[in-house]
Amino acid sequence: MAAENIVIIFAALSLSPVACGDPLHVHFVNYATGRAYEERQSKWLASALVPGRCQTAHGWSRSELLKDPLFFEARQVMVRALGTNADYRSGYFAWKPFIILRELEHVQNGAWVLYSDVVRPGYSDTFIKDSVLPLVRHVSNFSRRDDFVGAPGVFLDYQNSYSQPWFKTRWPNNNMLARNTSDLPRILKLAGLQPEQLAVERAYHLQASWSLWRKSEASMRLVREWFNLTISPDSSLTANSDQTWLTLLAVKYDVPALWSRSFGLPQRGGHVDPNALKTINTALSALSSGQRPAFISPHGKTLW
Repeated sequence: MAAENIVIIFAALSLSPVACGDPLHVHFVNYATGRAYEERQSKWLASALVPGRCQTAHGWSRSELLKDPLFFEARQVMVRALGTNADYRSGYFAWKPFIILRELEHVQNGAWVLYSDVVRPGYSDTFIKDSVLPLVRHVSNFSRRDDFVGAPGVFLDYQNSYSQPWFKTRWPNNNMLARNTSDLPRILKLAGLQPEQLAVERAYHLQASWSLWRKSEASMRLVREWFNLTISPDSSLTANSDQTWLTLLAVKYDVPALWSRSFGLPQRGGHVDPNALKTINTALSALSSGQRPAFISPHGKTLW
């Protein structure tokens, strides 16, 4: 499926905006499939709608995804190319940029869409524990530029060239972007970054377990391109599915994001634990304790 065709389909299916009079209106969205995850999803939604947090919320299901003509078509393309491998992580997390984009289509310009993974059962730090408004204000204060998209995730203190030891058994020659580093040029070519391999490898990896998006033309374009890349059969070559593609887009467009080392968390082995950053509560706790998480560029320049 050509990317330009996908954009046309999106334009045709855009829905009418929802009225959100408050410029700090926050709309929460997540996705779950399977009983254990769906039970946790309902608790995430309930915690999001506690007064002082998010004003509206929407939890997506697999059946709702497949009823959407665009997602259904994209799913069929992946199945034809990958067979049963198209089911890896519910379709290489293509649903993540898709539901974020659909929710951005619904809200008015300037409103915020907050996404969070449901997170697999067994994690002790679950559900939204505090008001998200300090986080929204903190992110909003970073920039008033029209091309500012929000906080698309957290830059881990791992460069993209890092070989992930937790994947060594399955993918001995992996890095943060590719299961096999020999496939990285092909991945970069699809993202429009082929000549920039060294610069990409030196950039930090963007973890998107949770993200906060300000509705604008810029955020819509970025998330649309993110989805277009994620539904490519070449997602089967990536080490971190949706995060690989979002990281590449951050490098491509020099998109800033929050810096993992600015949350006041301890380091082990020279790194902040990525698992500690998967929950939005880490950011909320940092702000309530007086920390001011910094924004950095993909290559580590402190911006604010």
